[in-house]
Amino acid sequence: IPAMYNNVPTELADMEVVAYIANTHQEIPSGNRAYPSYTGLTHANDANIRSITDIPATCDTNLGPEITIQNLGQNPITSLAIEYIINGDSNTYNWTGEILSLHSETIELPEVPFTIQGTNTLEVNLPSDDNNSNNTASTTFDKAPAGTREVTMELQIDNFGAQTRWYVYNSNGTAIYNGGPYPNNNPQLIIETFDLPLDCYQFRILDTSSNGGGEITLTDNQGTQLYHTNGNYGNGERAPFSSNGLLGVNQNQLDNISLYPNPASS
Repeated sequence: IPAMYNNVPTELADMEVVAYIANTHQEIPSGNRAYPSYTGLTHANDANIRSITDIPATCDTNLGPEITIQNLGQNPITSLAIEYIINGDSNTYNWTGEILSLHSETIELPEVPFTIQGTNTLEVNLPSDDNNSNNTASTTFDKAPAGTREVTMELQIDNFGAQTRWYVYNSNGTAIYNGGPYPNNNPQLIIETFDLPLDCYQFRILDTSSNGGGEITLTDNQGTQLYHTNGNYGNGERAPFSSNGLLGVNQNQLDNISLYPNPASS
């Protein structure tokens, strides 16, 4: 069995055998199909962590990872005690269901709180079985950039402004700022300033033609770059970032300045 058919990876669990009689290339008057049976599976019980779904940079302090389990054993898998460790803190999810031989199941693990770091580690462990070499997997994910309360967006619109839309979402999923579409054949630099209290945010850019657009930069008032793209974002991108809710060092220093006497007398 080849590894790929027409550049599509072979998935043994999805394969069918089809037998038919055809008078021409157009019609099939008679045919039948069946799922094949496979032999040669080495182990009776063999759960394989096939993948951990990529975790994008985040400022959220709760995480519900998603994993895919494949059954490489002869017996169906009906239960698993799945341990998942985030930055050293262990959690266990007792999954029940049925995964037949060579089939896979994507499992969303319950969301749990964790202490976010600059680089975070997720480790997943399955119970011991006949083959423990595929019972552990791990991945890392980053903390999203953090800025101050005042954030400025610079968005360069190209000749196809009607294709561009953007949004800023808070942690509740509410779009608190948005813009677009813009006129076509009118390239311009859009500058918007956002007032963002302490929270986790997501900037989203969309292009309805799926070919990207102009350069975009999000920067706070201390010069920290929270997001940048040269315009190669296809149909769109999402960029998480957080605000510390503070105006910034310069403004806070000015707030602490007092004049005496107040009011002054001439």
